[in-house]
Amino acid sequence: MKRFLLNTALVSLVALACGRTPGSDTGIVITEASGITRHGNKLIIVGDDADGRYFEIEIDDWSSCLIPIDPLKVNEIPLEHGDFAMDLEAIDILSDGRVAVLSEQLHCLIAAENPGSTRHMVVAEYERILNEFGHRGLEGLAVTDGEDGASRIAVLWEGGYPIFENVPPQIRDRVGRIPLKPIVVVHTIPRGSSVGAVSTGAHLITLDVPEPEGEVPYVQRFRATDLVWFFQKEDGRLREEFIVLLNSENSPPDGEGISKTYERKILQRFDLEGNPVGKPLDLTNTTKRLLYGVSEEDRTRMGGKMAAHLDRIISILEESSWEQINWEGLGWFEEGVRLVAIYDGYPMDPPFAFVIDIPAEWRRIRSNSGR
Repeated sequence: MKRFLLNTALVSLVALACGRTPGSDTGIVITEASGITRHGNKLIIVGDDADGRYFEIEIDDWSSCLIPIDPLKVNEIPLEHGDFAMDLEAIDILSDGRVAVLSEQLHCLIAAENPGSTRHMVVAEYERILNEFGHRGLEGLAVTDGEDGASRIAVLWEGGYPIFENVPPQIRDRVGRIPLKPIVVVHTIPRGSSVGAVSTGAHLITLDVPEPEGEVPYVQRFRATDLVWFFQKEDGRLREEFIVLLNSENSPPDGEGISKTYERKILQRFDLEGNPVGKPLDLTNTTKRLLYGVSEEDRTRMGGKMAAHLDRIISILEESSWEQINWEGLGWFEEGVRLVAIYDGYPMDPPFAFVIDIPAEWRRIRSNSGR
């Protein structure tokens, strides 16, 4: 009996280490999903508890606004010679076709050494000013085409309230509950190459995120979890912007009788100076509309198990809180037209990917890549 229990435990540990959950029909359950984008006819995803690999799943229905990340359809893609790639928070495609992943713990960007290579390496390393502080660190990655086949990179440091318990004890009372603004770092990686350390000469952008009225740390403040490049025309000129995924929370001190809450989830445009542009898109209302709008045809297409899983998710959200969804990943599903977003853990794994139409007033100007 003891040997049986030991073997069962070992099987469970191996399954979890491989991204598989016992009882999932040997499928791969992505947990802690943290980054997503489309790559050809597939979605590619990273999880911050899945080191040295990413996941892919084919897009079965291009018209659907809700894509189940069905464990039986997920493939695991190891980063060859890239086992060191830990705590992955974002994923995108370089202009030369290389898949790039962002490590928060190592504060660096990792990709194949060159197109066609099986060896993965650090292609950009970010300075210590972007290190993790109070469990706040590098969270987002966006890539667009530069000159001569280069990749223009935007990397996002999330900001927001530090996690109080993760701030060094000697400075907790001074800085442990001060909200920090998100920062975007913009730089270039030449085609088929790497850049090593990204210097302070890189373009640093502080995002002027909305700040609801109220007393810090009781009031909500935004942290940013991912972003995409976006192109807009203004006065006949092409204007570069970001669309940024923002999640709000407060940081009430213990014993104050006030709970931590997560009240706002929005998509907000910013210009390259960090100024907000236009009205935000409310993700909570969008989530409700998409979940309640799933047709019987869609349910049939996703299969009985995932349809039942969807019903459980809706039930959890109705009974608990729609606002607690922690949106982590954002990418283009159809550039300039539709985005794809994914959440982390709550309300239930495996996750669903949400395909979101950008508002009509966010006009598409051009497609900047073939993705």
